[in-house]
Amino acid sequence: MHNGRQEITILWHIENYSFCRKEKLEALLSPEFKPEGLEGTSWFLCLFPKGARDEHKSFISLYLYRRDNGPEYVSVKFELWVLSEDGSALSSKEYDHSFGRCRWHGSDDFFKIDKSIYLKNFPRDVLTVRCKMWTGEGAVHRVAPICVRTCIGVETISFQYEMDNFSTLKPNQKHTIRIPSPLEKDCFVTSSLYFTVDSCRDGEIMVEITTSDSKYFLCKRRIYFLQFGCLIWCTEDDNRFDVERKDIQKLPLSFTKLEIINKKSEYLEGDKLILLCE
Repeated sequence: MHNGRQEITILWHIENYSFCRKEKLEALLSPEFKPEGLEGTSWFLCLFPKGARDEHKSFISLYLYRRDNGPEYVSVKFELWVLSEDGSALSSKEYDHSFGRCRWHGSDDFFKIDKSIYLKNFPRDVLTVRCKMWTGEGAVHRVAPICVRTCIGVETISFQYEMDNFSTLKPNQKHTIRIPSPLEKDCFVTSSLYFTVDSCRDGEIMVEITTSDSKYFLCKRRIYFLQFGCLIWCTEDDNRFDVERKDIQKLPLSFTKLEIINKKSEYLEGDKLILLCE
């Protein structure tokens, strides 16, 4: 044990953070770390992307969590930060607590975040949490920084619809295709296209996209018309920044069947509809 102030810094890099599936009241834990000079205790950083309580669902809740069967109490001062990708502090708070076994301390309302703030500060989709822990007083002895990493798995799948005789398509007549995952064996995406008839939007075209395994979920989808090799934007959906995550597995296109037929020179190759989905 060193005399004076023992100071430890932990950096937790979370890659593809915006794709984290955790809903409100669900936590993301960092890898475990065991800082030198803290009696062999084990620690985690604990982050709730959509808040640890209902009233804080627009906030990131952030805590330091002790998990071990060592000493009954360990007194630690610590400071937490959320850092932008250029290293600047977006939020920071300092704490002084005695940690019992399997206890955590931090803030329910650590950092309020929305889509515009996130895209501005995390263009590469990497959120960094920094934690500085220290014990004792006097001359500072800094232990080598601890760097830990979490990578949220993301898979992008592109596929193409080709539907002949589009103008003769009947209501609720589904055209379904199945696309295997290039990364996960025995996992695939199923997509169906059809149009509905109701009193509000005649010929609304629906695109359903579902996965074969519930542990995979849809965060973004982008659809284009494909005509003679040229892409024409059609619609885009993204639920990553929703406070209450919207289900985007079944949503309409921006155009009805009638609108597409009336502009068939722009959207159809003859009477063939071709869509590119990502």
